[in-house]
Formats: sequence, C-alpha cells, structure tokens
Amino acid sequence: MSNILGDDPWGSSGWGDSPVQGSAFLTSSQLLNRTSLDAPKDSDEVLVPESYQNILDHFGEQLSSVNELEQLVMDKLVSAGTFTEYQKSRLIDVLYEHNMLPPAQYMVDILGLIALEVDAPGTGDYVTLKFRRSHLPELPQNVIDILLLSREPISDPLTESLAAASLEDDPVLTDHSSIQKQQDKQEPTIDTSGVRKYMEKLRGEFKPLYTSKESISIREVPEKEGLLFKHTNYAITYNMNLGMHQQSGQKKVVRRYSDFVWLLEYLLKKYPFRVIPGLPPKKFSDITNWKRQAKIDYLVEFKGKKILTEFINSIWPTVGEEFLKKWKQCESSIGRLIEIWTKLVLLVERNEKRQQQIAFDNGKFVEMINRFTGLDDALYPHDDGIVGNSNKDDMAAINDSLGTIGEFFNKTSQALVDDSFAINTSTLEKFKNYLDYLYSLQELFERSKKLLTNTIAQLEARITENEAKYARLSTDDADIKGSDLAKLRQAIIADKQEMFQQLNRDWLIKSCCMDEYIMFQETQYLVSEAWVDWCRGRTQHQAKMGLLYDQMSGIIGDMPLNS
Repeated sequence: MSNILGDDPWGSSGWGDSPVQGSAFLTSSQLLNRTSLDAPKDSDEVLVPESYQNILDHFGEQLSSVNELEQLVMDKLVSAGTFTEYQKSRLIDVLYEHNMLPPAQYMVDILGLIALEVDAPGTGDYVTLKFRRSHLPELPQNVIDILLLSREPISDPLTESLAAASLEDDPVLTDHSSIQKQQDKQEPTIDTSGVRKYMEKLRGEFKPLYTSKESISIREVPEKEGLLFKHTNYAITYNMNLGMHQQSGQKKVVRRYSDFVWLLEYLLKKYPFRVIPGLPPKKFSDITNWKRQAKIDYLVEFKGKKILTEFINSIWPTVGEEFLKKWKQCESSIGRLIEIWTKLVLLVERNEKRQQQIAFDNGKFVEMINRFTGLDDALYPHDDGIVGNSNKDDMAAINDSLGTIGEFFNKTSQALVDDSFAINTSTLEKFKNYLDYLYSLQELFERSKKLLTNTIAQLEARITENEAKYARLSTDDADIKGSDLAKLRQAIIADKQEMFQQLNRDWLIKSCCMDEYIMFQETQYLVSEAWVDWCRGRTQHQAKMGLLYDQMSGIIGDMPLNS
C-alpha cells in the first residue's frame, strides 16, 4: 500500500504555507499560529501568579490540543512523580467536561488546576478553580523546572504521515483519505517482522471464556417467594489466592440477575468496539424486556486517547487492506456460521439425550430379566421332581447367562450415564462457548454500524466554504466588521480541530476493531478443542463398550440350545 502524503488540503487561503513538509493536515498548534487574530479569552478577571509567566512565555500558544498538553506538560509531571496517572486523568476530564479547549486559550486556568492539585491533591477541580481564580496558588519551583525542560518536536501521526485503506467500500467506516492529496508515490519502508510480533502479542492476550479447569462456578439458587416479590439468585463460588498475608481458599458470593445485567451494561458502555459476550435471558419469556433494558450510551472508550504513530505508519499500511476485506467477508458470513453451529449444538444435545434414553432402557432390560428369572420356574420347573430334574441343569445355565446379560446392561447403563454426564458438563459447554463467541462478534458488527457515524465530510465542505469566504471578506474593500471576521476565523479553527478529533477517533476505531479481529482468530482452537473433546469421549466410551461386549461373548457357548 502506498504511503499517502499530501499538501495543505484546504489550499492557499491567506493563511500561509504549512511549516511541516509533506504534512497532510495542519496540527492544532499550526492552526492557532497562522494568524495574528487573537482568540477570545475567558471574560472572568484572572490574577496571573508570577510563577505562571515563565511557563506561558515558554509554551506560548503551542499547546493547542489535549494530546500536546499531555505530552509536554502532564506526562512530564507524572514521570517526575508530581502527579499520578489518576490525578492526570481527573484534570484532563475537567478540560473536556467544561470545554476548556483548545488548551492554549486556557493555559492560566490549566496551570491553576495543576497548582491546586500539587498544593492539595484532590482540589484540582473546576469549582475550586472558579472560587480561587483571583488568588491562584504559585507553582513550586521544582514543577517550573520540570515544565521548562527542552521540548522535543511533536510527531503527530494524524498530521505527518496518514496512511489509509485503498478500498472504496470500507465496512468499518468511510475511508476519509480522499481529503488528502497524494505527494509521494514511493512505497514506504515497513518492518513486517514488527507487525507480525504485534499480531502475535495480540493473539497471546486471548483468554477463553471457558476452560476445563474452571475455578469459578455459578449455580442457580431456588427462587425466593415473598409478599411483594420473588427473584432468582445465583451462587458464585471461586478459588482465590490472595498472597502470603491474606486468607486464601474458596469464596462464595450471591448475586442477582440484575447484577450481571449491570456488569454487561458497564462493559458495553466503556468498550463498545470490543468482543463482549452477552447474557442469556433470565427466563425465555423475558428476552424482550432484557434487550430493552440493555440499551445504553456508547460514548466513553476513546475519550482522551490518541492513535499511535506505529499503527498509522507501520501496522495499517501492512495489514489494513487485508483486514478490511476479511472484516467485510466475516460480517457477511457470521449469520450463516451461527446458524450452522447452532444446529451442531442441537445435534450434540440430541445425541446426549439419546444416550440417557438408552441408559434408561438398559435399566428396564435388567428389571425385566430379573422378573423373568424370578418366575420362569412356573414355566420350566427345575426342582428335584421328574420333570424339574430334567430341566435343572439347563435352566441353571440359562438363568446364569441371563444374569450375565443383566450385569452387561447394568454396566453399559452406567457407562452411558458417565458418558452423558461428560457430554453435558464439559463437551457441550465447549460447543456452546464457541457459539457465544460467534454471537459476540456478530453483535460487534451490529454495534459498529450504529456507532461509526461522523461528520468529517461535512466539516471538510464547511471549512472549504468558510475559508473561501474569509479570504473574500478580508480584502481591503470588503465592508465587514472586524469582530465578524474574527468569529468566522474562530469557526474555521473550531471546525478544523473537530475534524482532527473525528479523524483520531476514526483511526482509534480501526485499531480497536482490528485488534479484536486478530484476537478472535485464536477462537479457531476452541473449535478444535470442542471436537477433540467429543472424539476423545466417544473413543473412550466405545472402548468401554467393547470390553463389555467381549465379556458377554462367552454367553454364546454357555447357554444350551437343545436337549
């Protein structure tokens, strides 16, 4: 796949040329620095502490995105031990929740949040900031020294080397590489060995939902009936190893079905683009209500995250096109695969039920044979009388052989019961476990279709239109107020930054879906495991049955056939 680089996609509009050679998009900092028009500041009066000034002079308006703020400010403080990752996350959340973006326009407030958090952990919140805006705390000297360390150039993969799929029909989301202009047609140098290691690492992280050595068991507790309600509880038993200083061993908790529903809702909300197993309905007549209550918001997973340069520059150019084709092929086939595997599960269940019926019938064989031998003296006297004495030896041999046949049916019945138990508790669960994975993947396809909406194309069109309008109205003879021109310029900046955010999310979704698809490849071994388990069980069962039949073969010569 060629490395698609491009010029400024919005062309020349009086904003100057991009300082980054070969950049497909302008970074947020470049957008803010391309004009002398000042962005509107917060209208509230702020007393800027003296210790903030060096920081403000050092960064200027370079911190034009949250990612740059994290890289050049927050991450330095975390690395130095000034902050924890949790504190950093809280401060970033404040920026998003109160629309303090771009950071360059709110640097005094951001430094105030940092100073508050350093001064007293937990106080770096919006309410405290607003309350203390006129007397913000000074930054400690060690924090100033950390932040004034020399900055390394920012490498923004969204702006410097966007590589995108060449497919026109992208089943994951629309391919927006059309807003780039091709500059270099040479193939990029890609380390395929690194990509293979990346994929192997992903597959190594796969953990099956069910194994034959489960340490967690869930069983239904009988319904409790009360005056006002009744509900089903589930007893969860599990083994825990808590280390040297805490008691280990088997633990038990009781949970309601609603607890499992809450957990599923949480996972779907936080990880909408992951393969997440569903829940069975509480009752078969309850499936509609369950689906209704499972509808939730899916807007959390990628908040504050940035696509990795490695993914765009190396991984996606190597496997992106292949992944998109395979994803589309899988999406179109998953329904049929589920139908086929469901029928296989039903056949395994039917086979197990037949085993149970045969075991029951074998028990009846034993019962009827015992009854017959208990009454056959009435038909064939085998006592010391004249008639009975002539039957005595033959009937003894017949009854002994019937006893051997009864013992055969007893043993085969037990063998069938053991085999049925193994199928029901192990083999069948493995077949159903794989079916759960198929359904989970199908649900990921369905969620992706619903959640992959964006307005990148509309933003591009609006930016182009507004830039043309800005260039036209900024001429000397244009009759327009300066404030109106500034608003138009600010609208362009806002749209460009929104486009960056949406493009970043676009790439993050591609990355996430591809990771899930690669890890899903490990489920092929669940297919093998289920069938190997089934074949092993059948082989062992038939071996037992073969021994029992061999033991019964002596009856052929033991039972008298004539006088």
